[in-house]
Amino acid sequence: MQKLARREGLVSLWDMPDVRLFKEQKGLPVAYVVPASGTPVVTDGIAILRGAANEEEARRFYEFVTTPENLVYAAKKYYRIPVRTDLDRGQLPAWMNEPFTRLPLDWTCCEKKVANG
Repeated sequence: MQKLARREGLVSLWDMPDVRLFKEQKGLPVAYVVPASGTPVVTDGIAILRGAANEEEARRFYEFVTTPENLVYAAKKYYRIPVRTDLDRGQLPAWMNEPFTRLPLDWTCCEKKVANG
């Protein structure tokens, strides 16, 4: 990101939350562009593994980080886009409510790739 800021490079692949963080919190002169054809929408995942050594602690952590309050905090502080549909969208940063084109994804192909390793 620093090389981009120093104009040692003009294009890079970074995820949008990192670009916003470096621009808005660290003041680096960087930006991102969403192509008219769309962009992949990558969501962060969290899971509780059945039979894990610390399954109950994992469950408590999951319950903590997925509360509406913590998801709104992560959206504002770390530019993480929540996927919950029951959140008050008015509490999220305005840019998270702006429309954008999602790049189509062939879910059947993805599932086959995951299943086949």
